[in-house]
Amino acid sequence: MEKMQDLLNKMSVEFPGFLAGAIVDRNEGLTIVESRVDEEFEVSISAAYSVELIRSQLRVLETLGAEGEDPVEILSFTKSYIFISTPLGDTPFYLHLVLRRSKAVLGLVFAFLKKYSRLLTEAAREWQEI
Repeated sequence: MEKMQDLLNKMSVEFPGFLAGAIVDRNEGLTIVESRVDEEFEVSISAAYSVELIRSQLRVLETLGAEGEDPVEILSFTKSYIFISTPLGDTPFYLHLVLRRSKAVLGLVFAFLKKYSRLLTEAAREWQEI
């Protein structure tokens, strides 16, 4: 768990516009670890709600006859925020990010996301083995 926390803390510095991030159990919506630059922002609440987005996306894929596919990333935009939820490989966890839209640079976000998704997936697998 410490490795996942360290990675989230590094992400908070590297990701442009980073407001908060969490590693979440995709079945229960429970936050395993979190990092936030604004202590007032309750990332665990938005992370728990994002479980419903992932479940809805899976139902959509099933309806389309694509049962074997999983969502890669789920993005949601508001005037102020960007929400990104992405499963961490074959683990029962996903990464939930909240970015300030005015400061986020999507090209950089996706480049860093590729790097950190792999590292977080490895850390989650290691943690599960303990």
